Amino acid sequence: MKILLAYSERDLLQGLTGLLKMDGHEVQSVFDGPQASALLARSETALLITEEALPGIRLEQLLDAAEEKRIPSVVITRHRVTVSHLLQAALPSAFLPLPFLPEDLRRTVADVSGRAAEARRIAVGPLSVDVQSFRFAGTSVRLTAGEIGLLEQLDRGDRVGGRAARTRIAALNEKFRLLGSPVRIEYEMEKGYRMVTGND
Repeated sequence: MKILLAYSERDLLQGLTGLLKMDGHEVQSVFDGPQASALLARSETALLITEEALPGIRLEQLLDAAEEKRIPSVVITRHRVTVSHLLQAALPSAFLPLPFLPEDLRRTVADVSGRAAEARRIAVGPLSVDVQSFRFAGTSVRLTAGEIGLLEQLDRGDRVGGRAARTRIAALNEKFRLLGSPVRIEYEMEKGYRMVTGND
């Protein structure tokens, strides 16, 4: 897979480039926003991996450029992912918080690229999720791979828990509200989280 890796710390850029190449990917590495933007515009990139504060460009501008070309994106962040991260209009396909292990990077790349190749939809009450475009179908509301995975778990009736799940659930409930959907995710004692509609 052809990956555009944009990161300003050269040592980490070199290490991540080596790791991705070792896994068989073709990697174009850049260390600032103008280079990333130029390569994104003219190359056949399959995945963008960038940092949250790449010099010379606003993250939203880079993510919107990737979205316009239907290129999924991963943002490496130094912060814990919060609800406000997940409610940004320019939302990446996934966040990868530092520090992370090589296996975390591999898993994120596989998850995002796998979903980007899936031409399918998931029904969520009156809404549906277009997995391939990481958004609610027919809307501009974007989703991360983690949010899509959580919706899949809930649809199967799996139990979900943990801080990451609670953060994603809070963001999804806000997205449902913004879309005027009667669907919401609630916690039920001894049963865990489940999707409910209207007055269920």
